[in-house]
Amino acid sequence: MKSIVLFAGTGEGRELASYCAENGIYTVVSCATEYGTGLLPQSEYLRPVCGRLDERGMRQLIDSERPIAVFDATHPYAQEASRNICAACSVRVQYIRVLRDPEPQSDYALYFDSMEEIASYLSENDGNVLITSGSKLIRTYTQIRDFSARCTIRVLDSEGVAEECAAAGFANIITGKGPFGYEQDREHIAQSGARFVVTKDSGAAGGFPEKLRAAQDCGVKLLVLKRPQESGISVERAKELIMEMRKMHCL
Repeated sequence: MKSIVLFAGTGEGRELASYCAENGIYTVVSCATEYGTGLLPQSEYLRPVCGRLDERGMRQLIDSERPIAVFDATHPYAQEASRNICAACSVRVQYIRVLRDPEPQSDYALYFDSMEEIASYLSENDGNVLITSGSKLIRTYTQIRDFSARCTIRVLDSEGVAEECAAAGFANIITGKGPFGYEQDREHIAQSGARFVVTKDSGAAGGFPEKLRAAQDCGVKLLVLKRPQESGISVERAKELIMEMRKMHCL
């Protein structure tokens, strides 16, 4: 049976998976975590694959499925994953990057090109910090002056993540299921006594507008890690392509 392979784990990935299921298009959906897999719709047309894959694992998946195309709807900041997916496709199959809709920059927030720049800024400024940008850059966060006393890190309630943060020296850890809403953002800002909130430009799907509003209402400064520059297509264009492929290849 002809199929497509979708690397998901994001709101965009789930939207495309649902679209394929609704239209009877057989899709292999790769998610890095059980949490991401559990959010997928149940359908005879979707075959979830759970687990973090390196380039070799991705290549093996693609070679075994022989899909019409591979859609990369991973997180905007998952640069290594996208590089690996693209390399795994190589000349084997068409690679299509699906981008999250951008958010306009806010005059209220401060934007930085790297987390190292944010760490340096926080080291030069006093006050508690709520870090909501995930656990991937834990070692960079530890460069913040007095990070253990000043910083509260908020991470997803995934196996081993809180333990990893504690091992890195964080004493204040909040866990939960994302994306977090406005009320949770306000609660966590108050709980941490934060003067600064660190986040990524994760868009509406990642709860960025709610986080911005909570920071404004609480009178704290929002420090934003800019998105990596990349080229790709929108979710809506991806849906159009899938339907074009369906007609051309009888998916």
